[in-house]
Amino acid sequence: MYHSIFYTLFSIVSIILFITVLLYYRNILKRAREDQSRLEAIVNTAVDGIITINENGLIQSFNKSAERIFGWSAEEVIGRNVNILMNNHDQQNHDQYLQHYQKTKTAKIIGSGRELIAVKKDGTSFPIRLTLGEAKLSDHSIYVSIVIDMTQRKIMENALRESEQQFRSLVTNIPGIAFRITANLERKAVFISEGITKLTGLKMEDITSGKRSYLEVIKPEFMPLLDETLLKVIETKKPYTIEYQITHLDGRDIWVWESCVYVSNGDQQWIDGVIFDITDRHLIEDQIRNSRDMAEKNAANTLEFLANISHEIRTPLNAVFGFTHLLAETPLNSIQKHYMESVTSAANSLFSLINNVLDVMKLDRSAMELENIDFSLKALLEDCVTLFRLSAQTKNLKLTLNYSPTLKTFFKGDPLRIRQIITNIVANAIKFTKQGEVSINAFMDQNKVHIAIKDTGIGISPSNLEKIFMPFTQEDASMSRHFGGTGLGTTIAKQLTELMQGEITVESKLNVGTTFHIILPLQEGIYTAPKDKEIQQELPSLTILAVDDISYNLELLEIILKKEGHTVISKTNGFDAIEAFKTNHFDLVFMDIQMPDLDGIETTRIIREYEHTQNLKPTPILAFTANVLARERQNARAVGMNGFVKKPFDAHDIKNAIATVYFNGSLNEYFTNDHHISIETSLLLIDWTRAISLWNDKDHLIKIIYNFLIAIQQELSTFELTTQNTDLFFNIMHKAKGASGNLCLSKLYKCILKIEQHKNPLDIHQLNTLLKSFLEITEETLREVIPLLPTTEQPTKSPVNITSIDDKTLISEISTNLTLGKMDDSQIQSVFDILTAHHQYQVLSQLKELLDKFELTNASFLLKNLIK
Repeated sequence: MYHSIFYTLFSIVSIILFITVLLYYRNILKRAREDQSRLEAIVNTAVDGIITINENGLIQSFNKSAERIFGWSAEEVIGRNVNILMNNHDQQNHDQYLQHYQKTKTAKIIGSGRELIAVKKDGTSFPIRLTLGEAKLSDHSIYVSIVIDMTQRKIMENALRESEQQFRSLVTNIPGIAFRITANLERKAVFISEGITKLTGLKMEDITSGKRSYLEVIKPEFMPLLDETLLKVIETKKPYTIEYQITHLDGRDIWVWESCVYVSNGDQQWIDGVIFDITDRHLIEDQIRNSRDMAEKNAANTLEFLANISHEIRTPLNAVFGFTHLLAETPLNSIQKHYMESVTSAANSLFSLINNVLDVMKLDRSAMELENIDFSLKALLEDCVTLFRLSAQTKNLKLTLNYSPTLKTFFKGDPLRIRQIITNIVANAIKFTKQGEVSINAFMDQNKVHIAIKDTGIGISPSNLEKIFMPFTQEDASMSRHFGGTGLGTTIAKQLTELMQGEITVESKLNVGTTFHIILPLQEGIYTAPKDKEIQQELPSLTILAVDDISYNLELLEIILKKEGHTVISKTNGFDAIEAFKTNHFDLVFMDIQMPDLDGIETTRIIREYEHTQNLKPTPILAFTANVLARERQNARAVGMNGFVKKPFDAHDIKNAIATVYFNGSLNEYFTNDHHISIETSLLLIDWTRAISLWNDKDHLIKIIYNFLIAIQQELSTFELTTQNTDLFFNIMHKAKGASGNLCLSKLYKCILKIEQHKNPLDIHQLNTLLKSFLEITEETLREVIPLLPTTEQPTKSPVNITSIDDKTLISEISTNLTLGKMDDSQIQSVFDILTAHHQYQVLSQLKELLDKFELTNASFLLKNLIK
């Protein structure tokens, strides 16, 4: 019974134990299967190929990535030798290695990776990276291979390698250097090309290692600019270029051009750039600059030579013009009159030739200045027709002007130069036209003035049309012989037109005719009274008050007015003018604006107040001024002035001014045109032709000029111009401008115009230079005038009595040096200053002449006489 119970219990326990063990192993199997599934999932989802092989090299597993990489399915390769995935060379090595490892357990690649060439199912070879590991089981080992397809990586590496080779080749072969530096003032070199050694003498590795720096070779004076530029680049992130100098280790100075860009990569910033050697370019630029300077100097010398030559020719020509004009007013018989006309014609031809040559030289150097004043284009063209009408009639040619009704009459521009363009073209048209007509056609063309000058002359061949505007060019040599001329007319016309921002073209047919088209961008102007036409109505004798603090201006005005039959009372200041006005009846007043103590504006205001309180009819008052500024006009109108006569003036200005206010009403404005001091006359010290026609009495004129020059020289010879006395200086210049213009001192007048140009903005340095030039011209003009004075009125010819010991010592030293053939410019100038201070202009002129001729012995003797 007990036995039966024990057996039953044992059976129950055994069953329970069996069930427990069964459940345990079932759980273990389940976990194993889960682990295997998890492992298979990991293996099959891995990007890299995973292959397991046994000790015989047979494939045990082949994951999905391996299938993708090799092109085999797992079913196709499991159980086969792994060497089917290798090329022939690696197959043999793999089998030998596996056998060797199993015998010796010496590992070469177990636990490490290497690159191999594998073979796909289709036989294609491709690079892989193989990592092999060993897993030891209880009774055997398996080997796990991790395979990475290296195809894309190799392609990228090859591309990168090729790109790097190209970059290195490019950097090595560029004629300069490439670099990368840190974006700060330290400029630490991250990379720099090998060209640095050739450019600077520094070694590349020394710079990249920090042992040396490129900054060592940069010239110190350029460092502030480079630092400033770099900081600006870091701030703005914009590229930059800069030129500077470095010094090669061998001592050579080298100009370089640097171009850089700012580069940022997160927290790191660099400056990438290139540097090129531009020394040769700078040398070429220096050569070009020197050549240009030399060419300009030669051109200036040529122009100066021509100016001097033309001056030497024009001086006697002016005398010819002046005295033939005076001689023509004397009784002449028919033969004498014919001779006189021949002389005048020849002189005019020579004068025209000189002017043309000088104009071309001036225009070539862009040294010609244009005026911009109001003028009547219609009157200008009518004058041109009048000028050439006799020449046309002599050749039985019809000369016409067709002025479009839609074309305005008044424009702004330089009438003198426009007239020169028209006369040059019309003169050629008449010259080269045997029969038919010459017409001047003026009309508006796209808001520009279009003047077409058409003739029925011989025409121009197509081959010569391109050369027609070249200097000294005509159809052929026979033209010059047959028709005369130099071929400069069209050249000057083209240069002047282009200077006015205009255009000139020509169209022509042989034996049919030629048309020149002149297109000028002129602005519309305002009415100006005709200047050179005779007044149609005779003026009655008037009583005129003339007020000017410059006696020369008053004297000229008296000459002009008295010649016209007027009575003149002259006053030199505003106070006397007011008293004269109150005690006399005047038909007209000429009033200078700028006078000391009481100027013309205030004087006029007082006169107008007096007229108002006395119920008098306003007397026409015309202002004299050398500067017609907008502010000045406004002030003049405000006090009741009726217009302006601009200094310098002539008889036409005065006559037209009087006629305008007398016939058209006392309150009509009258403004004279600015007198144009031409290039030709501005090179003359004195325009004798115009001066004699104005003043009539040459001897008296010479005395006035001399007195004016002495006075202005005394006033300015010791004048030191500073910012504190500019107002005084410009007042002196203003008075001198009017006087020099009325005395026809052309070169001095032109110098004053230049001085006035530097008033605003004020340029003290340039003004001092011009003041020196002004005094030199004054002295030069005196030397021309003094010999023309009557002998009894010329400055003493005896040498000045030198009393200063310092001056005597200096002159003695210079005299000795001259005897030895030595000349010191500063010492010579000191003697000039001494003679000028004592007004010894003849001695000064004689000394300069001796020095110019290098007659040093005679000059030394002259100086010794000064200190005896």
